[in-house]
Amino acid sequence: MPTGNIVFVLRTASGALPINNGSITVKSESGETVFYEFLTSANSGLSRTATLETPPKSTSLNSEENAPRPYSIYNVSIRAEGNYRMEIDGIQMFEGETTQLPIDLIPLPEGVSSPESAEIIIIRIPEHILRASPNASGQQSPPIPNLPNNATNGATAIPTVNISTGVYIPETITVHLGAPDENAPNVTVSFIDYIKNVASSEVYPTWPRESLEANILAQISLSLNRIYTEWYRSQGYDFDITNSTAFDQAYVYGRNIFDEMSVIVDEIFNRYLVRPNSVAPLFASYCNGTTSTCAGLSQWGTVALAESGQSSEDILGFYYGDIIITETNDIRTPEESYPGMSLSSGDSGEDDRIIQEQLNRIAINFPQVPLIEVNGVYDESTVNTVREFQRLFILPISGVVDKATWYRISQIYASVKRLAEITSEGQRAAYNQQLYPGTPLKVNSRGSEVQEIQFYLQRINRFNPTVESPELDGIYGADTRRAVISFQNAYGLVPSGEVDEAVWNKIVEVYNGTLDNVDEPQTGITPIPFPGYVLSPGATGEYPRYIQEVLNIINNVFLIIPELAEDGIYGSATQSAVNVFASIFGYTQNGTVDEALWNKINQIYSVVLSNCIFSTGESEGARGFSGTELTIGSSGENVSYIQERINRINTAIPYIPALTVDGLYGTATRNSVSILQRLFGLTETGNVNESTWLLVNYIYAAIINGCLPVSQMANTDNVISVFKPETETARNISVSELKELMRINGINVGNGPMFGLKSRRALAYWQSMQGLEPTGLPDVSTRSLLAKNAKHR
Repeated sequence: MPTGNIVFVLRTASGALPINNGSITVKSESGETVFYEFLTSANSGLSRTATLETPPKSTSLNSEENAPRPYSIYNVSIRAEGNYRMEIDGIQMFEGETTQLPIDLIPLPEGVSSPESAEIIIIRIPEHILRASPNASGQQSPPIPNLPNNATNGATAIPTVNISTGVYIPETITVHLGAPDENAPNVTVSFIDYIKNVASSEVYPTWPRESLEANILAQISLSLNRIYTEWYRSQGYDFDITNSTAFDQAYVYGRNIFDEMSVIVDEIFNRYLVRPNSVAPLFASYCNGTTSTCAGLSQWGTVALAESGQSSEDILGFYYGDIIITETNDIRTPEESYPGMSLSSGDSGEDDRIIQEQLNRIAINFPQVPLIEVNGVYDESTVNTVREFQRLFILPISGVVDKATWYRISQIYASVKRLAEITSEGQRAAYNQQLYPGTPLKVNSRGSEVQEIQFYLQRINRFNPTVESPELDGIYGADTRRAVISFQNAYGLVPSGEVDEAVWNKIVEVYNGTLDNVDEPQTGITPIPFPGYVLSPGATGEYPRYIQEVLNIINNVFLIIPELAEDGIYGSATQSAVNVFASIFGYTQNGTVDEALWNKINQIYSVVLSNCIFSTGESEGARGFSGTELTIGSSGENVSYIQERINRINTAIPYIPALTVDGLYGTATRNSVSILQRLFGLTETGNVNESTWLLVNYIYAAIINGCLPVSQMANTDNVISVFKPETETARNISVSELKELMRINGINVGNGPMFGLKSRRALAYWQSMQGLEPTGLPDVSTRSLLAKNAKHR
């Protein structure tokens, strides 16, 4: 019996994170299980190859209407803890062909980790477009997938006025999963992946190479024409193209992709058709040539022409007349464009350094990719790392960075970086109270509550592409309204476009589910020594990017440092963040990074990475919270205790003003407490409740234990403890030990080296479930209960 091969790829967050605990079950049309696999972290979401029975290849070259179906059909079920179950029916397998099924799983809502507790997402791949029964217009539209609660878009269209000034290959394309006015979701996908899907949906992979290339060039040209002319955007739609073949071309959400198509698209994705003396990509219309005919290309006709020896260019000329196949190197990805030639062993230079840097960042999310030295030299270790990347992302394994590998690295790098940025911003918002503001948010609303909802929707979009991502500007404009409507439709709510209390709570629940149910790595990078010159506004390159990356990691603990785009451009935002850092630690705020400030940034970065700040709140003289909140007018020994400890904190963090230790809680004490709360992410009240008391103990202990270094500007005279140690103590444990205890207790934390905001938030949620004060800090009682529970598991 003839056979074909299939590989499954289980990931989430637009490919940024592998699924490490997913099971794959494949059944034949008769219901017989023909393949099963359970993926662990060792697989990075990539299954072994399944070999399945198919009809003979000859049937795929028969264009007769009643010819036997040339492919076999299989159904796959996916289950992974913390994610919606998925069922994909109608996978098509051809003899001798290898296909891949990329599956992007969607996390379950907050408090739900068992897939059996939620509905199944069912995606039905229709019969191949060459065999499908046409509708009244002579064309077939793929079915709308049942995403959570049968999501449909329903977004109100808004006009756009951006007219393209040149032809370019976009990083992504937004596809409407239906006819233009049909109530259906939009999905935004990589342009390259979009073309691979269209090619796999519209022609057979067994056709001659020249035939496939001609069809794919027509598909690319048609889609680029829609983008170049802004055909839909200029009419007020919020998408670039539809998946209705009555208007555009077939894109089947969730379908399998044939390797033959993938290889061709990787080679020619930046080529398209134009008429002589024209700039616009040709709207290259086409039809199957049997059940429907048109003035453009006949898909079945290309097979006969290719078999007669004609090239893809000859075939296209036969159907479209006088055309030119051109290409553009304006490929708008977030990172540097392909240098124009492959990188291989023995090469050196800036392009090699860029690839090494990006692969090292990808390796944090995909540990199977070996870390390499970023030295700009394409050595043996770089070859091996590239080979492993190619294996994991199903590219030809050559160890050479050709155009396809370059842009795949760029795409995955962009995904993991964006996820990290959203995570950082979102965690900051999530660590606050997440409380409904009291009145609905709607168009023209402004403020921090709007920005908070935008945080959450951006994060959700990374895991569920049918939810749109709004601008993060604190203004409830048309884009935020569209994003809210897309969320409401995706999760079974009335699409009002407003955020009332029920919608707020649902957004928070779904957002928190992406934190609870997704085990994300927490990042660290190798410190770089001072480059030998002062960094100032206008600088570009590796060193400004390093400062941006390190300040973003420091921001996980010192929250008032602004989040930065890691673009390697020392602009006003970087200058502002540098000044904030300088003010925290008592350095001159002149917007530059000299050697002293560079070394301080490296020093604090190492402190944040080591997590010693939150390793223990125990120190000589440490007191437990008395149970009474300290506010303006409070007095006594507890106030003196806080004042004295803040003075010690001031020696390491001059940003927090020192105090007179007089036992009186006045405006100066409230101000210092407020700044401490703001700096470390607690609600800024200026009062000392249990959370703030614990925080004071933690920061004080970090200084006493040598974790937080004393500032060069500090005056440590007469800053001593006058209180006796409490009798209650706890063994000091490392962050890795703490995280392991948390995991044993069912708390979802990553394996990375940082005890940052995600870890604190996860611990706070667990504390609240256990009846403890949800501080997010591993105090004595928390550590004791974690250890006690671990013994009984």
